[in-house]
Order: sequence, then structure tokens, then C-alpha cells
Amino acid sequence: KSKPLQQVTTSSIEALRAFSLGIEARLDGKPVEAFALYEEAVKLDPDFSMAYLRIAIMHYVNNDNEQAQNFLRIADTKRKRLSTREALLLDASMALFKTPAEMMAKLKMLATMYPDEYRAYYNYSYFANKDAQQYRAAADFIGPALSVHNPDRGAAYHQLGVANLALSNYGAATDAFKQFESLSPDSYRRDIADTYAAQRQFPQAYKVLATQPASELSGLLLQYRMTDISYPLDQGQWGKAVTSFNLLSSDINKTKLSLVKRTYEGMGLSMRSYSFDSKFLVDLRNYLLEQQALLKQANVLERRHLVFAILASGWMAANAGDIPSAQSAAISAGAFAQADGFPANADMYLVLQAELDIAAGRAQAGIAKLEPRAGKGDELYFLHAVLMRAYAADRSYEKALGQSDWLVANRGLAYAEFNSGYMWQPVNVVESNLALLASTHYANKLGRIELALKRRKEFNAAWPNGEQLTQVTRRTQELN
Repeated sequence: KSKPLQQVTTSSIEALRAFSLGIEARLDGKPVEAFALYEEAVKLDPDFSMAYLRIAIMHYVNNDNEQAQNFLRIADTKRKRLSTREALLLDASMALFKTPAEMMAKLKMLATMYPDEYRAYYNYSYFANKDAQQYRAAADFIGPALSVHNPDRGAAYHQLGVANLALSNYGAATDAFKQFESLSPDSYRRDIADTYAAQRQFPQAYKVLATQPASELSGLLLQYRMTDISYPLDQGQWGKAVTSFNLLSSDINKTKLSLVKRTYEGMGLSMRSYSFDSKFLVDLRNYLLEQQALLKQANVLERRHLVFAILASGWMAANAGDIPSAQSAAISAGAFAQADGFPANADMYLVLQAELDIAAGRAQAGIAKLEPRAGKGDELYFLHAVLMRAYAADRSYEKALGQSDWLVANRGLAYAEFNSGYMWQPVNVVESNLALLASTHYANKLGRIELALKRRKEFNAAWPNGEQLTQVTRRTQELN
């Protein structure tokens, strides 16, 4: 039985048919087929704005920001035939060139004017999770899109699951993901597996991953394969994680998408930052210089990721003692980080500045930068790791212990946080484990021997033979 055609503005019934089949293919988890059908729709009707918008969003999801920007602008030039409802949706999409707050405001207005516009609720929650880091707002706003009348309610349950994972509400996340699985049985599974991993239930996590189909889109390769790196790290298996990372190299290099390659390279450097090899600083400086050069000519969509990469590189440089490179990173990307509206970038800028303060023996100055952001609910997970170390440098061990406990209690966020293409997920996962080691030290300093022994036992269970790792030796030296 044929399904009803979508209600969108086009002068061609055949273009509408292609567009509707594209929607159906996307819902069935066939993005390549959906791409082809949307492209057929704009061939049949070159003024089909909503089809251009769908193509743009597909490119955006595939981490191809250049093409996403191109098709968004084409969609905008074809808006004259759009209904008010369609124009509002396009306006919200065009806000990708602005700040997350502006986009979310437009989506909220669209939902207010058209309560059955389920895309407004979904997109609001998607960008609240991914860009604004407003996880509670994402969970609260998605409700109407869970309606049985929404043909894409499976995706809405997925966003609800992601939001609850970020909030470390594992029961609520699991419930939402069960609904998602029942409605979308052959879809992306990593977030479901991460919910188990965050609770250190790795056999269940790997069982879920075994049912996940391979991605049809090259831009999502790293996102799908993150678990090859993060799960071994979370179990203290650094050698396995490095091997898995290196094995990904040939597949990553096959993609033509520079963002994926840069994210992969930055991820590798972040892992190396825990135990410097002889080439680390040279490679880090080269990576930093490359990102800085790209930033000068980047489009708005690319800039968000380049700013994060530059500031993350700056933090690694500062932590490794390369103060000039760290300062260069702060100067080149700091203004964008503060103005563009992405909490991940604004917080990484603060983290970099605080690391420079710690290196200069000004721990209290670093604390003053980070404390106002801690506990806001939209802050970077890693901010708490650096604030913990700043407190320790200031010998405020009770507060340092509080931050280590926070890192352990919020492992769901360590996994769910997008930051920049999940580039910092391995660092988050590592810090959630090193926090157990740190709390052992802080509890001892405070004379709380029973707690110190408990945390040591938890660390040894999480990272068996962890004391033999160079990464642990270096952090222990810092703690001492």
C-alpha cells in the first residue's frame, strides 16, 4: 500500500513523490538512498526549497559542513514559494550560521505556532544536546514529539535517551532507548552501549554494539567506531586503545572530509598527552599551526570545530609545559570562543587559561575562572577535571575531593557530551578514572583513611594493573 505524500510546497507531483520516498528512506535508516531521492526531487523541481534543506541537513549530519552551508544557502534563495510554516522551519535551520540560543529560540517559536510540528521539538532537543549542552531542557522539550502520531518518534526517543545519559539518569536513558530500539530496530546503537559502559557494564555494552549496523556515511565513521578507543581506555587497557586507534587510520584516510580527519588526529594527540613521547610536542605544534591556518578561512560551521581543536591543543601544550604555544592558541581562538555561543568552546578557553594559571603557580586565579561555570548544568565535563587539579594545587583538598566525586558520579556526561565531534570523549573517560586515583590522594590528605581505601579499591577494579601504566605514574607524580 502506498503511503501518503508529504505536505510541502513544490510545483511537481513527481518531485514531491521523490521527496516523500526520501523521507521514508531516511526513517528506514537508508541515508544514501535518501540522499539520491532528495537530489532527484531538486532535479525535477529546481525551486524545491524544502528538498534543498533536507540535503543540507544530511550533509551537516555527515560532517560535511562546506556542502551543508552551500545547500542551506540555496534553500534560502528558493524560499519565495514557502508556506509560513515552512519558512519558519527554514529560518530556524539558517540559524546554524548564528548561535545555538538563536536557533533554539526559533524552533521554540515554531513549536508554539504549530504544536504538531514534531520536527521543531526534535531539532530543539538535538541542538540542546549537541550544541548548547542544555540536557535538562532537551529532555523536557522533546515530549510532544513522542506522540504516536509522529512517524519519526523513534528518533525523538533517541534524543530523550541521549539527554538522560548526559544527566547520568541511567534508568530513564535505558527506558527511552528501549522505545527507540522497538521503533528503529536497525539503527545507530552507540549511545545505548555507552549507557552500559558509563555504569561499567561492558559485557552488555559490547553485546549492544554487536547489533549495530555499519554506517553508510563516511562522515560518521569515527562516531560509530569511538567505542574501539574509549571502552579499552575506560578499562585501563591503553595498549589496546592505541592499537584500535591506529587500525582506524586507513579507514579515516579514505574519507574526503577534513573535519573527520582533524578530529581523529586531535583525538590521538589527546591520548598521547597523558604520557609524552619524544615527538609529541612537535606533532602538537604542527597540528595547532594547521588548525590556526584553517581558522583564518573557515566558514561559520567549520569554525566551531576549529576553535575547539585550537583551544584543546593549547591546553595540551600548557599541560606539557609549552607555554608559548598555549598562549598562541588562546590568542588566536579566544575571541571566537567567547562570542560564538558554544559552551564547549567557551569552557575550553577558560580551561586553557586556568591551566596557564596553574603552571604559573596562580592556582587561585585558575579557580576564580572555573568556579562560576561549575554546576551550571551546561558546562564542559573536563572543566571539573581541571578545577579539581586547581583546588589541589591550592591545597584546598576538600574541594578537590568534591570535584573528583563529581567526575565519578557524572560518567554519563563523559560519554554523551558532543564537545566537538566527540573529540574529547577519550579524555573525559580517562579523567573519570583518574578521579578515583586523585580522590584516594585527597582523602588521605584529609585524614579520611576509610574513604581513601574505598577509592583505591574502586580504582584498582576499574584499571587492573593501573599502577604499571605510564599515564598513572605521571598523574601520581603530580598528585604527590
